[in-house]
Amino acid sequence: DAPLKGQGCKRWVIEASAAGKVKRCDALGVGQASFVLGAGRPRASDPVHHGVGVLVHAHVGDLVEAGQPLATLVHGEKGLDEARHLLETAITLES
Repeated sequence: DAPLKGQGCKRWVIEASAAGKVKRCDALGVGQASFVLGAGRPRASDPVHHGVGVLVHAHVGDLVEAGQPLATLVHGEKGLDEARHLLETAITLES
C-alpha cells in the first residue's frame, strides 16, 4: 500500500521574496524537483516514494504579496536542498 501524499513527510514552503506577478512557472523544473525528492526513479527497479512531491499554490498571472506561499515541497529529507533550488529557479516573478 502506497502512503498518502505527505503522510510521514515534512513540508518546506517556498515564499515570494517580494510582491509581484507570477511571470513563469516552469513545469520541467517542478517535475525535476519532485523527482529529486523521490517521486520518480532513474530505473524501473528503483523504489518510488509516493508521499513526496510539489504542491504549486501560485500560477502564471497570479498577483502575490511578499511572503505569500508560491509552492510547497513535501519531502522525506532526501534531495531537499536540490529540490528547493530547482523550484526557486522554476518560478519567477515580475514587479
